[in-house]
Amino acid sequence: MSRITVPATIADAPMASQPLLAAVEKKLGTVPNLFRLISNSPSALEGYLSLSRALSRGALSPQTGERIALAIAEINGCDYCLSAHTYLAKNQANLGEAEIAANRNGSSNDAKDDVAVGFAAHVALSFGHVSAADIRSIRRAGYSDAQIVELILRVALSIFTNYLNIAADTEIDFPVVRAHHRDTSLGQASISDVDADRSDLKRADEWARSPPHKQSGPVFDDSRGTNRRATAGRSIMDTGRCDMASA
Repeated sequence: MSRITVPATIADAPMASQPLLAAVEKKLGTVPNLFRLISNSPSALEGYLSLSRALSRGALSPQTGERIALAIAEINGCDYCLSAHTYLAKNQANLGEAEIAANRNGSSNDAKDDVAVGFAAHVALSFGHVSAADIRSIRRAGYSDAQIVELILRVALSIFTNYLNIAADTEIDFPVVRAHHRDTSLGQASISDVDADRSDLKRADEWARSPPHKQSGPVFDDSRGTNRRATAGRSIMDTGRCDMASA
């Protein structure tokens, strides 16, 4: 059972959310639990739907969007989003099993999308601390500045839905797909138990170094001189391009 209320019907949702959910039902034939969950805040639902709709008309293909969603959901260990995007990847984006498996591991069997998925995962694992060389690498692969902005925005949107579904423990209403690895210890301590040294981030970094993200990636140095290590399948810096592995 979800930790946050999921309205059972459209009529149970806040009044301002009801027409938005009705539009989702008209388009999809159903209203997945994610949309019901977000509908607790009409503003959040409107923003999520508007942003998703805008991205669907953007510079990246729907297939690339699904690949990124699968990669980020795997990184964050979001079973709900993995289940939803595996279903969408198969039934709407027409991606095969081998491609979906590659996407979850931060890569793609398509050469250009391999760079996009790797870069997206790299952004997530490095908390956005990519280097100038990383940007040059993805440009060399043929991505425009508009596409790079959309790649990062898709990462951010995936993180929103991943975190929301993980926090709420949303009931999965798609064929269930489980993440390969999750560090559930990150959720055991209360907010008041978090140490000043941010040990949660240390454990997250340790998770990033474990399978399936098991090969070391580049060390990033931000403007404050803080070293960060991100892993993403094959290293961007080691290969001279962007690589890595998702309601």
